[in-house]
Amino acid sequence: MAVMEAGMRARVLLAVAAVALSVVGLAAALPASATAPVLAWTAPKLVDPLAGGFAGVSCASTTFCLAGDGNGGARRYDGSTWSVAPTAGLGGQSIGELSCLSSTFCAAELGSREGATRPATFNGSTWSQAAYSEDGGGGISCASSTFCMRVTGNGNYQVYDGTSWSAAADLYADPATATSATGVSCFRVAKAPACVAVDAAGQALRYSAGAWSAPELIDGTDGLSLLSCTSSSSCLATDTGGQYLRFNGKTWSTRAVTASGFVPSGLSCTAPTACIAVDRAGRASTYSGSGWSAPVTVAAGAAFGALSCTGSLCVAVSDQGDAIVRRSGRWGSAASIDPAVGMPSAIRCASSTVCVAVDYSGGSFARFGNGWTKPAHVRESPGLESLSCPTPQSCFGGSANRVYHRGATTWAPSVGTKMPAGQEFALSCTSSSFCAGVGDGGVASTFNGTAWSAAKVIDADQDLVQVSCAAPTYCVAMDENGGYLVFTGKSWSTAKSSGVDGPAALSCPVAKFCMASYGQVLRRFNGSSWAASDTTSYYVAALSCTSSTFCVGVGDTVAYTYGGTWSVHQTIDSAHGLVSVSCVATSFCAAVDENGNVLTAKR
Repeated sequence: MAVMEAGMRARVLLAVAAVALSVVGLAAALPASATAPVLAWTAPKLVDPLAGGFAGVSCASTTFCLAGDGNGGARRYDGSTWSVAPTAGLGGQSIGELSCLSSTFCAAELGSREGATRPATFNGSTWSQAAYSEDGGGGISCASSTFCMRVTGNGNYQVYDGTSWSAAADLYADPATATSATGVSCFRVAKAPACVAVDAAGQALRYSAGAWSAPELIDGTDGLSLLSCTSSSSCLATDTGGQYLRFNGKTWSTRAVTASGFVPSGLSCTAPTACIAVDRAGRASTYSGSGWSAPVTVAAGAAFGALSCTGSLCVAVSDQGDAIVRRSGRWGSAASIDPAVGMPSAIRCASSTVCVAVDYSGGSFARFGNGWTKPAHVRESPGLESLSCPTPQSCFGGSANRVYHRGATTWAPSVGTKMPAGQEFALSCTSSSFCAGVGDGGVASTFNGTAWSAAKVIDADQDLVQVSCAAPTYCVAMDENGGYLVFTGKSWSTAKSSGVDGPAALSCPVAKFCMASYGQVLRRFNGSSWAASDTTSYYVAALSCTSSTFCVGVGDTVAYTYGGTWSVHQTIDSAHGLVSVSCVATSFCAAVDENGNVLTAKR
């Protein structure tokens, strides 16, 4: 059951893109095999739909906040409790940037799964949506219910007049200075609306009397990312390097450090000398007018993406769907209000009645008997990308130098891996007392049931992307350029070339036998060399082999089986791209697609 396929989200998404481009007939179909087992697959069953994970928040008062998620959901806060907010008609669009003036007026930026965005307004019960544009999000801010400004990633802007949104217009009069707007903050000056905007080139612009000024370069080192203004004479902006700048109505200050190692991901000011920022490590820092406080962890592991403050109240929300409230200077406890789940990355079956799956949103679900549990958040962002389940009571999941372990029912952090920070991490386990993990930079680590070994470079200047172990004394790892290394229980061999670029999937069920997929090319390894290629009509994104005479490969909408030679393809999921498969002996397999559907097969 030692199986390992592409764990990194970017690589899997690239594979899915390649699947979409695969055309039947471009490659010769595999010959029919008399020995390939015939599997009967069930129809796809939706178990892990995309849901949750906050993308924006805005508080109009201490008794009203609205938070939107990346999958068309919303939650509102009444000062003491959170509840579900209406989202009828949004159809799963993300609710990102928000600007609320009251419980009956908010402006928001909506995003489709395809990347198009549009502005919308919310009256407390229903949403009104403008037409889509191709502009990426940059920011949205309202000075009143009859004036809102939206700036975009394509350097355009739109204005809301209380009834409708204007057509997109150029934010930059001179195309040579145009870039991606990243933030906007609006207010009223002598009863007239005015705004300040910042962009990715370190420029600031001002809006008044219906027109935008020429951009002013205020940060020549990093792009500006966040902005909060309390009046026309008080704004604070932060950049991608963790520096901040102040605006007094006429000039911007020079850059200064917020706090060492602190890069804000959310910013909100309630007065010129009262600002709070949060980062993607669950920390918060406050600004008092002269400098920033040392960052304090307020929600360990929370990837904060937005923050809003009004009066004595602040609310921070995370990618994982957590919300944490600050009242009168004190942070409360983080609460999982809108857990992020969806977009499966891997499934592993330890038996025909116990399977576990994880997704890129940080969720996990399981099969016990014939039923599937409701997805639950594992509290890892962006989610567990690799998975190995050697027994029904033991699963290991890895992502970015962190490993989680699942016992019979719940996940918890495993003993630290000692992998370099930010490391993409693929793993394979043969029991609860042996795992091997590999990652970027050619590093590897092993687990002995108690602790992970220190990371060791085994493939210099390469990124290891696959590993599969048949036993504690036999593992194979492969890098992105097709190099492979063999572990014999004590050490790794030197890297040798397999003759083909890095694989999309690798499965080694027994010593000296592996099967690897290179998209539409399948290759076998006999312990010393790789066999001649077999070619498929569809991209094979995932493999699971239980012996040297039984494998299943899935990708796009099809499955292949191997019993000495590969079968012709079998269409099993006509509408979605399959991303992972796991088999037990030759009698049971389970697969998942990128939309959260599960399929099972029996002989």
